[in-house]
Amino acid sequence: MDHGADEHGDSRIGEAGSLQLSLLDQKNLAEIASPDYPGERLMICHNPLLEQERKRKRQALLEATEKSLEKISKEVARRKKKPLQAVEIGMKSGSSGAVQDGKTL
Repeated sequence: MDHGADEHGDSRIGEAGSLQLSLLDQKNLAEIASPDYPGERLMICHNPLLEQERKRKRQALLEATEKSLEKISKEVARRKKKPLQAVEIGMKSGSSGAVQDGKTL
């Protein structure tokens, strides 16, 4: 079964059903190399379903972060007699590093 040569003149890629022609119908198809697979031809393509799922997850994480930071912001504004220090605010926000005088320790 001959599907013609690819752009590099290699016609073997279409032999023995090793190539899904439907992938070639899409744009954004590329060949890459990886040290994990020496001598192998790796084909990648844009996956719109994966893109949508990642976009949805990213948006959900952003919304959850904004909600959490809004809660902390309200608490900071509410604390007039004993204001929260930067370290305390950082701990409430889940910051991995302590902050003192505007510098991460």
